[in-house]
Amino acid sequence: MREQLDKELAQFPWLTPVAREIFGGRFDPANLRLPYNLLPALKRMPASDIRDWAAIRAWASWNRRGHMAGLSSPVEEYQALDSEIRDPRWSLLYKLAGTAALITVAFIPLQIVVFIGWPPPGYEPTPAVVAGWFTLFRNNRLLALVDLNLFLILDTLLAVPILLALFVALRRVSESIMALATVLGLVGVAAFFASNTTFSMLSLSNQYAAAATDAQRSLYLAAGQAMIALYTGTAFQVS
Repeated sequence: MREQLDKELAQFPWLTPVAREIFGGRFDPANLRLPYNLLPALKRMPASDIRDWAAIRAWASWNRRGHMAGLSSPVEEYQALDSEIRDPRWSLLYKLAGTAALITVAFIPLQIVVFIGWPPPGYEPTPAVVAGWFTLFRNNRLLALVDLNLFLILDTLLAVPILLALFVALRRVSESIMALATVLGLVGVAAFFASNTTFSMLSLSNQYAAAATDAQRSLYLAAGQAMIALYTGTAFQVS
């Protein structure tokens, strides 16, 4: 195949490719057109797909920056990328990230079921809504935490190993882009926890239930309004 390629290119001396490589392709006799669909031998051949997308991407990456990295061939680029992914030093991180991703997916239907079956009192920062949250915390603490995005808190924590694993696995593709994406992801995690007031509302609900006077209860309702306003504010939406 290589000799045939060189022979064909020799007919066009003005054509000077930056790099040359041969990859397997895809064949489907059902897609043959004239005159090839008239050849019985071709029509009897089984369908096949031997494209190696990892090798193709490595070759394309090498053409873009392989010489700068000191790699002499796309094969070295592919081997370097594959060896980094298989590096045993990162195996624990990859396992944690895979487990975190599965848990995150499992939380989604659970959150939907809870929101539909037991809708939250609301998210408007009004005394009536805050009193509804305090009542829900008193009657069913776990349900109140879930309605205030307990699963989302766990999902956000689980995003950390996923972000780190993606950076390790893909940094050779574009280290600067992956570094920027990882930093932005971690900033989103930090912004979420800075704006999430789930456990603050739990603490306020306990103090509200223990309050002995209307003045104290009004104080805790006002604090709850502030927590709800922060929870639904700009930082939460950005995160």
